[in-house]
Amino acid sequence: MRNQVSPMNLREFKAVARKQPDDPFWTAKYFWRYFTLPCSWVCSSLRITANQVTLVSLVIGLAGSVCYCWPTPRMLLLGTLLLYAWWFLDHVDGELARYEIKHLNQPINLAGPYLDLLVHRWVQPLYHICLGIGLLRLTGDWGYVLLGCLAGANFVGFARTQGDSTVLPWLVAGNATLENRALRELVQLGDMGSHAEDRKAQGLRRLVGIVKWVKLGLASPGCLVMLLGIVLIDGVMLDMKFPERCGLAWSATLVYLLLQGGMAVVQNLAGTWYVTSLMRRIP
Repeated sequence: MRNQVSPMNLREFKAVARKQPDDPFWTAKYFWRYFTLPCSWVCSSLRITANQVTLVSLVIGLAGSVCYCWPTPRMLLLGTLLLYAWWFLDHVDGELARYEIKHLNQPINLAGPYLDLLVHRWVQPLYHICLGIGLLRLTGDWGYVLLGCLAGANFVGFARTQGDSTVLPWLVAGNATLENRALRELVQLGDMGSHAEDRKAQGLRRLVGIVKWVKLGLASPGCLVMLLGIVLIDGVMLDMKFPERCGLAWSATLVYLLLQGGMAVVQNLAGTWYVTSLMRRIP
């Protein structure tokens, strides 16, 4: 119980709540942790749980996404601020979860990570769709909504998710074990570890390693960094009034959606090929 556990100072809390051995996301390592760890420490003293923070972050993330449906500079800024608050809390819930497991000795279960993953699967595709809806309301062209849906598909992880769901019954039935190298690669495909020796031990192909680094820079968390560029260019410089050339409303939003949509196509095609090649090696 919490009232039977001795309180921790901030330094002790950081040692427990920080990701070990290293934070794989550059935005967290060089920016967010300086602010989220003190916030998580306060939350722990107030007995706020990781799952409670995750649920609050979901509401904030959905609200921020919907703001993009109204293509005005103020709503663009408000939506981005709310999404950054969601991003902030996404670090806090993980830190609280590690504190609860390591210091409060709460049992490890998959409910928290599953809920956190679902929040990502809802928020990230949604705000891309809403960016497309915003362009629709400015131009009347439904093609931008389709482009937003395509861009959102870059954050679903369809090929790996379907691979996991296909293999799970085999693992439960005992027809496959992690001694199979291909199965280990499939399970570890979502690991964003930054250490070369870790990637080598996992047996991941060089191509997959390159794709992961591209995703770190351009997809997640790079996508949220690029939202600041959209606010600056579209909201401040262009005041949401976009020049039309070749039938397109050229803007930072359009370029961003084209980039994420292109990555979605490449990622899903390459992911489908790679996961299928792994499946062939799993008895």
